[in-house]
Amino acid sequence: MSEELHSLAAPYALDALDELERRRFESHLEECAECREEVDALLEVASQLLEGDTQPSAGLRASTLEMIASTPQAPPSPPLEAHSGTRGSAGSAADSPGPAAPAAAAPVPPPRRPAVPRWLLGAAAAVVLVVVAAAVVVALDDDANDDEVATVLEAPDATVFVMTSDDPAREATDLEVVHSATHDATVVVGDHVHSAGEGSTYQLWGVTPDGGMLDAGVFDADQQGEVEVPVGTPSGVAGWAVTVEPDGGSDEPSGDPVFVSQPV
Repeated sequence: MSEELHSLAAPYALDALDELERRRFESHLEECAECREEVDALLEVASQLLEGDTQPSAGLRASTLEMIASTPQAPPSPPLEAHSGTRGSAGSAADSPGPAAPAAAAPVPPPRRPAVPRWLLGAAAAVVLVVVAAAVVVALDDDANDDEVATVLEAPDATVFVMTSDDPAREATDLEVVHSATHDATVVVGDHVHSAGEGSTYQLWGVTPDGGMLDAGVFDADQQGEVEVPVGTPSGVAGWAVTVEPDGGSDEPSGDPVFVSQPV
């Protein structure tokens, strides 16, 4: 299945293709059951939106149209190549009588698209732009985190605190807190870290010489059990502790630490 043609399912359902693209895609639909299913699903959603009474506010409509007007449009698709009906000269095998060709299968009619108002097309375009922008922001944020982690780990004055646990279920966990005074930055890195659990998160605390616990931020492991995140750097910290807290963290520890630090 052509990925280029498959990507036209959504704009086709919204009647946002030019005439050439529409004909190409409808020809593709006759052979692609997956695209037909996707278009049917999109048309059902569009129909539900059309049946609703909610109309966009004037502000939303204006901002959406402005966004669309400032967005570069993709170039038109290349024209289809023309194909001649019969090849060969007089007396060739093409002109000789032969077995009758099998009857072509009846073409699958393309799904019927509802008339889609301009504001809905604008809203759909706005949603696409927001999703793309969010993906870019997440990617840039991840890159910034990776750079900060690398900076701390490679710092000449990096101090490593190995986190240990009395819980037998966490014995295989490799968890460290690394601090660089030069960069005034701290990161948590680890392998084989169990998830904190649904509705919960790990929270790092800086431990002061008198036993105080200062919030340094929350973190959790990814699906591979790995942790590489920048955290806060409270002042006057002599060690570190980790507790399990509700999502979002707590103002103070709600239970005993599951990890405590030992400086290397």
